[in-house]
Amino acid sequence: SLFSEKLVVIVGGTGGIGMLLTDYIADNYKNASIAVIGRKPESELTSFINKYRNRNVKYYSADICSENALESAFRKAEENHGKKVSVIFNLAVRNIPKSDEKKIKDTSASDVNEIFAKSTAVKLIGMRNLEKIRKQRSAVLYNFSSLTSDFGWKNMSAYAASNLLLENYSTHI
Repeated sequence: SLFSEKLVVIVGGTGGIGMLLTDYIADNYKNASIAVIGRKPESELTSFINKYRNRNVKYYSADICSENALESAFRKAEENHGKKVSVIFNLAVRNIPKSDEKKIKDTSASDVNEIFAKSTAVKLIGMRNLEKIRKQRSAVLYNFSSLTSDFGWKNMSAYAASNLLLENYSTHI
């Protein structure tokens, strides 16, 4: 079956959609192993860690924009679970602080450049790093995006543009 006997990696999986996906796979594919990779240190995710303590789910901390850190997290997951990664889900997003959610008229050119640079880095550099890892392991990669790439959202132009870039990049790999 789809995830049976496989190591599934969910990048950016500690948020709402990531936890739903983790729960679904853990509940419906009892013999699947799940590695969740995120940027937060384990010490900040006590409730997440406790929720999955008695299930075949383990958390690894790594920055998706650091190829070496991401590769290291994948290697640790493979060692701990005793199998190669077969499926990768990319849900990575930049945590957008409220201070970035400004109206265009209230931002400076440097604010806009910084906000767009941070948002696109997570999507594009992260995607490039995941694609390298995917190729090395002949894994399947699923990228999650957002409807904001098609419809936008108030004060979310950087996020919407980043998702659109991810979607377009995905069509070329």
